[in-house]
Amino acid sequence: MQLSADSRDRYRRLCEQQGANIPLFQQAWWLDAVCQGKEWGVLTSERAGEPVGALPFLYGRKWGIPYVLQPQLTLFTGPWLADPTDTSTLRSLAASLIRLRFPLCMLRCAPEITDADTLHSVGFTVSPRITHRLDTLRPLPDLMAAASPLRRRDFDRITRTCTLDLSVPPTELAALHDTHFRGQGGRSWVEPSFISSVATAAIARGHGLAAGLRDSSGRLLSATFTVFDSRCAYLLLLARAADAPRNATAVLIWLTIQHLTPLTAAFDFEGGNTPGLARFYTSFGARPLPMLQISASHPRLLAKLLKL
Repeated sequence: MQLSADSRDRYRRLCEQQGANIPLFQQAWWLDAVCQGKEWGVLTSERAGEPVGALPFLYGRKWGIPYVLQPQLTLFTGPWLADPTDTSTLRSLAASLIRLRFPLCMLRCAPEITDADTLHSVGFTVSPRITHRLDTLRPLPDLMAAASPLRRRDFDRITRTCTLDLSVPPTELAALHDTHFRGQGGRSWVEPSFISSVATAAIARGHGLAAGLRDSSGRLLSATFTVFDSRCAYLLLLARAADAPRNATAVLIWLTIQHLTPLTAAFDFEGGNTPGLARFYTSFGARPLPMLQISASHPRLLAKLLKL
């Protein structure tokens, strides 16, 4: 088990060696992108000199007290197991994180990690979380077959009057996302500069897509930000102008999936715990997919952290 000064460098080499065997959100370059202003660490495990697991995590400090949280725009972090059924390695990695005694620790596991009993046995509180996923990507007419007649008519209307842009500048994507939330009387839960930076990093790596629909004047009406590897694509952000056509977001999601179909095997809508979002995602044929969220805290240290 390793958490030394050069553990991140070793993990970078592991990611290079394993390639797509390690999902995108657990790749070292992704952690670099989403841990801005903070740090990330990693616990690794080997057996007979071969890597069998790793647990990367973001950590920061407040008033000198360290904490571990799920990075923004990141569906899950760890642990990664070479064999998802390897209970021994899962227990070892999880117990090692507990022993670091962070005052607050909250992470989400990849859907492949389903052993809640083992995680609970070492000291984590385990709770369910749901995402929604299309397990198989099909040609666009098949994806649209179950859609309502209204949505299909809107698809024809929108694609006649709007232009698909598959290279929306990250700054424009971030600005529309911010405007979208402000128009609803709130504030974006992700800073525009953070969105722009992460999107730029993912696109540069060939693992990101910022897509949009533009009107005849070139104005951006709707936008999506999706990241992907050969395993799965993840819809991380949606944004729309206040006067965007009805169903413009749905049309753009369909077109995004169509573009990514040759590049990946599945499409994840990255969440959907609220009923409204769940209904929207299942309308595309996505199924609910359970995930495990784990947390642990040390009350005395946490009280100090929160000044309670």
